[in-house]
Amino acid sequence: MENSNVIKSCKTHIDHHANNCSGFVKAVANDFGIHLNGLANDIYKTLNHDLHYVQKYGVGDNAAKEAAKDAAEGKYLVIGASRNANGHGHVAIITGLDSGGHVRVYGGVLDHPEKASKNDIITKKCWASYKLKYCFIAAEPPFFFGVPIPAPFVA
Repeated sequence: MENSNVIKSCKTHIDHHANNCSGFVKAVANDFGIHLNGLANDIYKTLNHDLHYVQKYGVGDNAAKEAAKDAAEGKYLVIGASRNANGHGHVAIITGLDSGGHVRVYGGVLDHPEKASKNDIITKKCWASYKLKYCFIAAEPPFFFGVPIPAPFVA
C-alpha cells in the first residue's frame, strides 16, 4: 500500500538529495504544490506550530502506521519530523506500508548519502526508538504530520 505519485517524486529526488534530508523533503513537497522552507528543525516547527491545516498523528508506532495508511491512500503527504535543540533534526517522507504492516520511508542522511533511505522500513531501534534504520542521528523521536495533497495531485 503506497501512493505511486509520492513514490515517483521520491525516486526523482532521492539521489540528488541523499545527503540532505530537508532538501529532499522540500523537493518532494514542491512537486505537490506544498512549499516548505528551512532545515529539518524549521520544517518541524512549521508543521507542528505554524500550519493550521496539518494533520498531526503524534509519536510512536501507532501514529506512524496511521499516518502511513493515509499516505498510501493519497490523502496526505506524510512527513516524519524530529527536532534537535542542540543540532540538526531530521525529516523524511513516509510512503506507506508494506505487506507486513511495516512503515516505509524515503529520506536523505546528512553527510552520509550512502545511508539514504529508499523506501526502507522504519525500525524502532533507531530515531530515538523510532528512527530510520541508521542510529547515528541524535534527535527527538519523530512526530508524524500529514499535509493535505491538493486535488490536482491526489493519486
